[in-house]
Amino acid sequence: MNIENEVFKRTNVDFKKLEECGFKKDNNNYVFEKNFLDNDFKAIITINDKGIVSGKVIDLITNLEYINIRTNINGTFVNKVRESYKEILIDIRNKCFETNSFLFEQSNRINKYIETKYDTKPEFLWTKFPGYAIYRKKSKWFALIGNVKRNKVDKNTKKEDEIEILNVKVLENELENYLSKIGYYEAYHMNKKKWISIILDDTLKDEEIISLLDKSYDIVSKLDK
Repeated sequence: MNIENEVFKRTNVDFKKLEECGFKKDNNNYVFEKNFLDNDFKAIITINDKGIVSGKVIDLITNLEYINIRTNINGTFVNKVRESYKEILIDIRNKCFETNSFLFEQSNRINKYIETKYDTKPEFLWTKFPGYAIYRKKSKWFALIGNVKRNKVDKNTKKEDEIEILNVKVLENELENYLSKIGYYEAYHMNKKKWISIILDDTLKDEEIISLLDKSYDIVSKLDK
């Protein structure tokens, strides 16, 4: 169980705030230490120069890492240690990190473009799918960003890593042309005759994706007239 990934999902560290939050510079890393639960345990949290967070909990009675919090053990005591450690991480997140709408850099860049260009915010409509957001002009959607396993979109791979996709609307007579190109896929969970999916992993440049977004917005705008 990677508690750090869970807590710091969709965030970016603000390095300027780390020392204010009690971190100390150690070569290329920032390290934070804190005793908790009546000084029986110590949390040691490290953030590297890429903003990746790792951590461990030391049992101060044995001076060994308390790995039970990384397991599926759900005893009362283990849960208490796990939740106390998680509270420390959440406090660091709230004080030293900025929250992003999405997981990956390109997704957040595209989101920022949409917000600025079209003066519209992402709408997270589904509790069951908290990473899915739609964008619309009035009542009509012109884009969707969501997270999914790679092989659900790219049928030519067995990889199951988590990715984020952008769905945009296209003209039906241009659909096959797009799908013949690298980086374009049949729409995931949307009308495959009117939408396409793009994986937001920098395979396609932002400029190319922005052009598709603008066309999608124009298509929807004409439907609204």
